[in-house]
Amino acid sequence: MSADGSPFRETINPNAFEAAIASGDVIDFYAEHNPDKLLATTSNGSLVLRVDDQGLYMEAQMLDTNDGRDTYELIKTGVITSMSFGFIVLEDSWDMDG
Repeated sequence: MSADGSPFRETINPNAFEAAIASGDVIDFYAEHNPDKLLATTSNGSLVLRVDDQGLYMEAQMLDTNDGRDTYELIKTGVITSMSFGFIVLEDSWDMDG
């Protein structure tokens, strides 16, 4: 929430992911943003990322760990229906008027 109580919205440029993907740096997929709960990674190909006409496309082959199996089951049964991503802002702008 913003200081006045209205929802805070972030708009991500759909091309914002291109440089991160092209860099070749390892990108990890965690459960609950917790680095102790690694689900997949680009380092072994279990995580595939690319930019498409919608923005960021991701595909993961969950690692065969307790966290991987548990998370997969929660997704498969519809308990988890969305996800978020962590990022570092390199450039931003603010519009306080909405």
